[in-house]
Amino acid sequence: MKSMFALLSHRNFCRFSAASVYLLCLLFGGCATKHQPLEYTDYFPSKPGGYFEPNQIQEARQLAAKEELGPYEKNRLLHLYLNEMKSLESGTSRYQELLEKVSALQDELQPLREQWVRLQLEQFRKIAEARKPRLTRADKDPKGPYEEARVLWNADRNREALAKLSLWMQGRQFHRYTSADLKAKAYYMRFRIALDLGNFVLANESYEQIVRLSPCSWRGTQASFVNSLLNFAYGNPKRALEILKKKCDPDNSYERKAQDAYWEARFLEKIEPDASRKLLEAIASSQVPTYYNFLAQNRLGQPYWADVSSQRSYLWNEFKLPEPVHLELLDAEKLLDHELRQEASLYLRNVASNLLGKNVRTQAKPLLYTANLLKASGQHLDALQIYYVLASSAREEAFSPEAWFQLNFIQDMFPRPFAGRVEWLSKMWRVDPDYVYSIMRQESAFTSTAVSGAKAQGLMQMMPFLSDGISQQWGYEDYFAQDFMFTGEENLKLAIFHLYQLQSYAPHPALMAGAYNAGLERVRKWSQRFAKYPLDVFIEMVPVKETRQYMMLVLRNYIYYKILHTGQPVAGDLFAFQLPVIRKN
Repeated sequence: MKSMFALLSHRNFCRFSAASVYLLCLLFGGCATKHQPLEYTDYFPSKPGGYFEPNQIQEARQLAAKEELGPYEKNRLLHLYLNEMKSLESGTSRYQELLEKVSALQDELQPLREQWVRLQLEQFRKIAEARKPRLTRADKDPKGPYEEARVLWNADRNREALAKLSLWMQGRQFHRYTSADLKAKAYYMRFRIALDLGNFVLANESYEQIVRLSPCSWRGTQASFVNSLLNFAYGNPKRALEILKKKCDPDNSYERKAQDAYWEARFLEKIEPDASRKLLEAIASSQVPTYYNFLAQNRLGQPYWADVSSQRSYLWNEFKLPEPVHLELLDAEKLLDHELRQEASLYLRNVASNLLGKNVRTQAKPLLYTANLLKASGQHLDALQIYYVLASSAREEAFSPEAWFQLNFIQDMFPRPFAGRVEWLSKMWRVDPDYVYSIMRQESAFTSTAVSGAKAQGLMQMMPFLSDGISQQWGYEDYFAQDFMFTGEENLKLAIFHLYQLQSYAPHPALMAGAYNAGLERVRKWSQRFAKYPLDVFIEMVPVKETRQYMMLVLRNYIYYKILHTGQPVAGDLFAFQLPVIRKN
């Protein structure tokens, strides 16, 4: 009897313990659960979702003929019916028939859709919170001469902008009633305009005012950096090094540290060659090289190289995840199995947000697997954001050589979609296909439906006026429509021809990238002012931050694509460090 009582007590204790563990798991974010990864193929949509293809009719018939449909199959059937309806006139009997079927399916799927909406709203809430504006005093300053000068400067009317600034700076309002931050902005604009006009005395005066007013702001940092480059370019490396060392810079990112280290090494080349070489050797070695790591390899006389061998170990074995994250991944996998990619991406973004909030080193495999699923759902930009975080950790040597050997994801960062079309068009227009991919990755992250704030469209972000102009030049205007730019094949057709045009005027990858981003005329003006300097100095002197970074990233991409394409180190003469003259129209 006692033994029976003891047995019952033991069972009750076990049940109580299990319940306690479960409650503790819920309280602290879920217990670890093993997740078995699956392999999915990257998805690159060539058309926006509204296009209807005749072979989808057969798929819809097969689904409709089934006795029982799961929620994912119902949703797929709903998509097929809606797409077919877009190709029909509203008064037809087939349209009315589909309308009734769609209505019935929507009622059945309502609970599932409400769940998706909740997920989406949660994501929007997080994004809105992260982007909430924080007004500074400078933001509240009234618009006036500064804004007028800025408009003139952006329109490349530099002399008028400088005259407007000079008149304002001589007045009482500027000295007595303008905030220090707005003054720093004005002096920085004058600094950049003076550089554009070749007035280096005025540029140096403006630099002194900026570092006095706002030494640790991004303007003070950038002015100090550019001023150090000017001294270096004019044969004064000691003064350049002195300015660089005194530069106040709150940015502690790997990229900024690599930039400073590279230029310190460049300034030291003629002062202390041995110290310069040691510094370059330290910069040149990185698990995931950046633009500056590749530049260091070039200065050492080495070929461009990065270890791109990919083991993809995150697809081999199970890994542990919190239970809620595991369940969301399972839901995403089911949706992908039924080609419901847009719906799957909602779960995957939630998973990514959850994992990125934890220690990246311990979550590397789940993050890489999530990135793989995001690419399978067509969300390549989200995947690239995960790779960026992991690459930053790798550059800081967060992974041991053994761990990196298993994790190496560089190959996943640089895919080659639409390979047949890119190869054919590149051969036709004599443009390097590796360079086409370098632009494509930077422009749209391989998203054929992308639209920028400036209204650039599609895979290669073609501006409407440019695609219209090329279509007229080719005699396509009779059938060309702007919607064509959202189909990958049509976008590539015009964009690769445009690269061919740029190549004929500015035959250098850096100049082509600058012209693709900012326009050929602006790059021609920068070339006239700064092309006498070596490539690395020229790019740093480009006054538009977006274009400057774009040129660096395209060159970095180009090296990676060339290494992945050839499977071996790439010669340092892939692109010249002495820039050619841009040909006139």
